[in-house]
Amino acid sequence: METHAVTMYKWVATLARTEEDMTAVAALWEIMVNLCDEMTTRIRKLSEEHPGCGAEQHLDRIADLRNKCRRLQTMHS
Repeated sequence: METHAVTMYKWVATLARTEEDMTAVAALWEIMVNLCDEMTTRIRKLSEEHPGCGAEQHLDRIADLRNKCRRLQTMHS
């Protein structure tokens, strides 16, 4: 999931660079924040269902990515 999050981040960053409307840019970053939240929920559920699977190691990196997206969302609001 972490790889998917990074791929989506790159895609959103590319879209944001070409968008002139700052409200639309903020909306793109909001989508990324929501995506990171959803991934966090799924990883936690996976970790609960399969203890020791190691999925929780991705939580910190997704949280960092989420925080970066939230800052970008706020900056463009």
